[in-house]
Parts: sequence; C-alpha cells; structure tokens
Amino acid sequence: MLLLVALPTPSLGQESPSARIKSYLATLGKAKTLNEVKPYFSKEFWSYTYAPLLDTSAKEQAQLLAETAKDLKGFVVKGETIKGNKASVSIADDKGQASPLPMVKENGVWVIDMEPVADPGEDDDN
Repeated sequence: MLLLVALPTPSLGQESPSARIKSYLATLGKAKTLNEVKPYFSKEFWSYTYAPLLDTSAKEQAQLLAETAKDLKGFVVKGETIKGNKASVSIADDKGQASPLPMVKENGVWVIDMEPVADPGEDDDN
C-alpha cells in the first residue's frame, strides 16, 4: 500500500508576523518605488498613508523609501503576539527601545496595519 502525505511548504501565506516584518525591513532597504513595499501593508494603511503619494516622481518615491529605511536602520524584531487575525510585533531600535507594530491578516497574509482608533464613545475607565 502506498500512502501519500501532503506536507505544507513554506509560502508567503504561512509567514509569521515577525517574518513579514523582517522581510519588509530587508525589502525597504532595496526598494525604489512605493509599489515594491505595497504587499507589506493593509489596504486601509496603504490607502491612508502611501496611495496618495503614488503620483510623486520615481525620484521622490525612492527618496522617501531611502529616508524610511534610514529611520528604521538597526531595528530588530523582538517578539510577536497573535490573537486570531490580528497581531502585534515588537520591534526595537538600536538603543533597545521597543515599539509595538500592529498587523492584520488579509487574504491569508500578515500585513502592517494602522493603530486602532478608539471609539469616541468608549470610556477607557470601564
């Protein structure tokens, strides 16, 4: 009797949130256009932050990406917390100061998301 077993292979959809951030940081350092980093952002984040800049020149896009890469140089992933389709990745700068980076799973892939905005009707003391 022959038994065939399908073993999962690593793919983009199976990357952990931490792995996606590491991939983003590596891509950012080489990117020349905003579209090269688009796969790392949620639709909402992209629409709000970068989509309005797509009309800028290739030179301006490359400069923005280079400045962003410079700002994030030395950042390392320290850990992650996953709750369903949402995650938070802790990234630390070269001085060890950690910051949470919100992520969401869209179409089976972890992407950087916007910070949740508190509902104006919510009371934090409850």
